[in-house]
Amino acid sequence: MPIPLLEPVINAYFMVIKLTAPILHLLYPYVKMLTDMVDKFDIVKNLNILGLANEEAELYLLLTSKDSYSILELSKESHIPRTTVYRICQKLVEKKFAEWIVDEYNFKKIRAVRPSKLTSLIAETKSLLEIKEKSLQDLQAMIADTPSKIPSTQVRFYEGKEGMQQVMWNALSAEKETIGYSVYGRREVVGEAFNSKFVQEFRMRKLRDRTVINEEGREYLKKYFSPAWHQQNAGDIRFIPQKRFFIKGDITIYNNIYAVCFWREGEVVAFEVESPLFVQNQKSIFEILWGVAKPLAVDKIPMPNDNHAH
Repeated sequence: MPIPLLEPVINAYFMVIKLTAPILHLLYPYVKMLTDMVDKFDIVKNLNILGLANEEAELYLLLTSKDSYSILELSKESHIPRTTVYRICQKLVEKKFAEWIVDEYNFKKIRAVRPSKLTSLIAETKSLLEIKEKSLQDLQAMIADTPSKIPSTQVRFYEGKEGMQQVMWNALSAEKETIGYSVYGRREVVGEAFNSKFVQEFRMRKLRDRTVINEEGREYLKKYFSPAWHQQNAGDIRFIPQKRFFIKGDITIYNNIYAVCFWREGEVVAFEVESPLFVQNQKSIFEILWGVAKPLAVDKIPMPNDNHAH
């Protein structure tokens, strides 16, 4: 192409540049701001991966802009209240992304730990992951062994008159005997008809009921105890002073069951704990107390012809 024909093209090119230059100049700050925002987003994202929350990452990024900051300076530049800035700085120090320093004027300041020095965090994280992995393996092994090594424990809750009746009736499944502690008075809660049926069934199954009582139970027996109709024999009741062993409600222990009934001012609650190890422990405690407690003076207890169960 002849040289003269290039001149219009070149002139047009420079004309375009001349016309667009002011526009590009105006757009440059916005383009740069957008670029900076994208870069900042990427940095914050990487800091999130390393364990910083967004507010911690933002403040860390600000800390890297100069050697050190006072809390007041950080608060002014970040437009965040000083108390919040201090809290975030504490988090950064705990996570080893920053450190407190004292300048030449004895002012306390905070300084970012540079990324080049953060490689120790990776080593610590790897070490922690190895520990967690080992712990998880040990836990899996222990959990796998648990069902065969540790007997299961169950707790059952009951409420109201019917709940207490159920707990009492469950005790009839005792293999040979029931043991426990009582203040007596269950008959008033479960009703005369149920109580009579319970006593009859208890005696028919030829079960034994050994009970430790204190003053409250002894006073009840003076009014109502009757060997002819009661499921207990007087020789199976022993006394221990309340100051030595406090008793409230009714506790029955049998097989692998520890059953508790409480009643007061119309509120009736009960629960059963089924646990071989726990109940074995409770049976041992009972036998110690049974050995310490004193047999009742039967001749001092009146024998009314009444049908009662404790």
